[in-house]
Amino acid sequence: MLSILSTPSYYYRMKTNIRPLQLAFILVLGKIALHLATANNLGFQRDEFLYLALGQHLDWGYWSNPPFIGAISWLSQDLGVEGPLRWEGGKLHALPQDYADMLGWTELAAAADRALAQAGDPNNCIIYGENYGQAGTIDHYCPKPHPTVVSFSDSYRLWAPDTLAPNVNTFIYINDELGDDVKDLFQDIQPMGGITDTLAREFGTMVYLCRQPKRSFPVFWVARMREVKG
Repeated sequence: MLSILSTPSYYYRMKTNIRPLQLAFILVLGKIALHLATANNLGFQRDEFLYLALGQHLDWGYWSNPPFIGAISWLSQDLGVEGPLRWEGGKLHALPQDYADMLGWTELAAAADRALAQAGDPNNCIIYGENYGQAGTIDHYCPKPHPTVVSFSDSYRLWAPDTLAPNVNTFIYINDELGDDVKDLFQDIQPMGGITDTLAREFGTMVYLCRQPKRSFPVFWVARMREVKG
């Protein structure tokens, strides 16, 4: 007799001969085909000219890069295997997007740690990441307890507090640029470092320690949350 848990998979097998792994493989091939059909040729980033050259000089190691970079470049140039190297924006890069998205997170967390060390009382501080990857990095890599990590990206938007304690006056801001709203709100803004790995998808993302608000930061936050959560 079939249990409740086994019933869905049982009917799945009854209705189709495609196994889950086969279905996953078909979906992957479909995604690659879609990228190849819709991608546009764009220019290269400065460092990528080096990676192209590495592909023409295959070796077991290079001055500043691992041999895998040269091998991937060779596949792209000589064999035409460029689909996995074309990111969602259509541009070719040295690494597949998913691999590039694995780099730089610990470097970002280290910069956030430096900001936290100078921020003072953690009860007077919150941390903001522009996307859920940046916010999740702090939650995962930075030592706990640490100040609340917020983001307006994906499910983090649901968890963002509607109000802040009146004493909150320090803002650790993580983004690839310093927005005008942040510049206008704080008198003291110090860059604390960021992702310098040129192979990382988040290359250039910075951590800023923002202090001495020009007006009440909790009041600003309430107004901002009304806009975000609507």
